[in-house]
Amino acid sequence: KVEAFDVEMDNSSMELINYFITRRSGKK
Repeated sequence: KVEAFDVEMDNSSMELINYFITRRSGKK
């Protein structure tokens, strides 16, 4: 369960980072 939780957190972090990067690029 712990591993699965880590994977989910990692996925969320990646999505969040990608979201901010996309917003940054879109503003340019």
